[in-house]
Amino acid sequence: MDNWVQPQRQKWMEAAGRELKMFGQGESMGGGVLTTICLKHPKKFNGIVLGCPMLYISPKLLPPMWVQLIFKHVLVRLLPEWPIAPTKNIVSLAFTDKAMCEILRSN
Repeated sequence: MDNWVQPQRQKWMEAAGRELKMFGQGESMGGGVLTTICLKHPKKFNGIVLGCPMLYISPKLLPPMWVQLIFKHVLVRLLPEWPIAPTKNIVSLAFTDKAMCEILRSN
């Protein structure tokens, strides 16, 4: 986020000639991630908009504890950058700005 958002925000503030407020928006799991970011960095945003945020998972929906422990203590160390949900890379389909595509691919 800081690689692109903060420099772009700085450009917009320079163009506007004043301080601009920054708001975050997240839906479902993105709402949970945004909430976590805000709890860890309370001054990052001036406000947030959450749409059906996933803030809690019922214990009834969790896999057995031994599966959780394998993921938490074994797989994370063996495959730290393994995608959670492997999908086809759609960056070039989602963005037309080549510089933005390179930034997103490098993260």
